[in-house]
Amino acid sequence: MIDHISFPCPGCRRTLRASLQFVGRSCRCPRCGHQVVIPPRTPAEQSAMLVLDDGFRQPRKQPFNN
Repeated sequence: MIDHISFPCPGCRRTLRASLQFVGRSCRCPRCGHQVVIPPRTPAEQSAMLVLDDGFRQPRKQPFNN
């Protein structure tokens, strides 16, 4: 499970990262000093990732031994 959020600073566009426990709190960007409110996760970040695997693999072609 992801326990952090990444978001851009509105001042300098640097990607900031914060723990989910700080969502809704404000902080300052370490690069430009802009006051930033840590946003909630987007629905895409909240949804689980689904990986599909049908289990089908083709065998490797064996070299001809003559």
